[in-house]
Amino acid sequence: MREASSTSFFSFGSVPSTSYKDTLTTLPCFPGNGYWEFLSPFYAINGTLKYNLLSSPAIADTGTSLLIVDGAVADDYYTQIFLPGPDPGSNNGALQAGYSSDYQAYIFPCQADIPTFGVSVGNRMVTVPKEYVNYANLDDTDTWCYGGIQDNGGFELQIYGDVFFRSTFAVFENSTGASGGAGLVGLRFGEKAVY
Repeated sequence: MREASSTSFFSFGSVPSTSYKDTLTTLPCFPGNGYWEFLSPFYAINGTLKYNLLSSPAIADTGTSLLIVDGAVADDYYTQIFLPGPDPGSNNGALQAGYSSDYQAYIFPCQADIPTFGVSVGNRMVTVPKEYVNYANLDDTDTWCYGGIQDNGGFELQIYGDVFFRSTFAVFENSTGASGGAGLVGLRFGEKAVY
């Protein structure tokens, strides 16, 4: 996790019930790919629910720092961000967020008011607060920031990394059945108790 925080942690072997507010939503994962893979066809920008028509499967990956989504979703999010120029009624002088070929990533004006972003996991929408979207400043003048939400480059897999995990409480579950055979392989999500 990018910065020191008393609210972000990993726990192995147990589920501390004081770490989440409500019941956990269980989300079965697709077996056989070696990933914690699931469907995530919906997303939200500032609370407005949207459908990702050509949604790629998603995986939850603690080894990935960013929130990697389908290109259309990243485009939709970053087109909502700009810093108005001297004439608020026009785009004259405005700084527009978008994909930077120089950085090979989506960037946005650091001073812009950026929207929240959410992704669906089962029947739950996990909302990423705007402060988590600002992954890093790109210069000493705080003009441009590197977005924590990035495009999957057509890879046909969305990868939900640490930007996502900072916004939710997640349990990776791989239990063995009573006869020693395959049991539940899934994820459980809930709202974090403390932010």
